[in-house]
Amino acid sequence: MDISQIIGQNLNRLRTEQDLSLGQLAERSGVSKAMLSQIEQGSANPTVNSLFKIASGLGVSYSALMDQPAPAVSVARRDEVALQEDEQGSYRLRCYFPIEPGRDFEVYVDELDGGHEHRTDGHGPHTEEFLLVEEGTLEMEVSGGMHVLDAGDAIRFDASCPHVYRNRGDKAVTMVVINRYPRS
Repeated sequence: MDISQIIGQNLNRLRTEQDLSLGQLAERSGVSKAMLSQIEQGSANPTVNSLFKIASGLGVSYSALMDQPAPAVSVARRDEVALQEDEQGSYRLRCYFPIEPGRDFEVYVDELDGGHEHRTDGHGPHTEEFLLVEEGTLEMEVSGGMHVLDAGDAIRFDASCPHVYRNRGDKAVTMVVINRYPRS
C-alpha cells in the first residue's frame, strides 16, 4: 500500500471516529473539502503543510496520519518473545504484546518459582494491573491488603503503588498480566 492510500485511510478513520463531516474538518483545518475528499480517496499527494493543518484540525499528531495499518492478526510465539528475569532468576516474564500507538496496555505471562517473592515499587502514575492466575496459588500484597489467588482467580489494582507477588508453594505460579497505562 502506498503512502497516499495509508494517509487516506487514516484520515477517513480519524475523521469518522470524531464524527466529523468533510465540511466540518475543512473548517477546522483550513484545507478545502474537495482536497480532503481527494486525500481520503488516495488520489491526492498532500503537502507537508496540508498534513500538519489536517492533523491540527483533528487534534492528532502528524504521524497519526502516516501510521501503517496494523495487521488483522498478530501471532506471538513463546520461543520468539524475549524472556526477562529478576536478579535471582526466580521471577520471569515475557511481554507478548507491548504498548504501541493506539493501544494503552501490554500483555505478559509471568512465572514465579515456589518459595520466592517479587517486589515492585510500582509502574507509574495511574497504571492499572489486571492479573489472572493460571497455575498455582499466588499471594498478592497490595494497598495494605493480602489477597490469596488460586488458579482461575483474578485481581485488578492500582499498579502505581508498591506491590508484592509471593509464592509460598513448591511449584511455580503462572499468571497472565495486563498493565494498562493512562493515555497521554
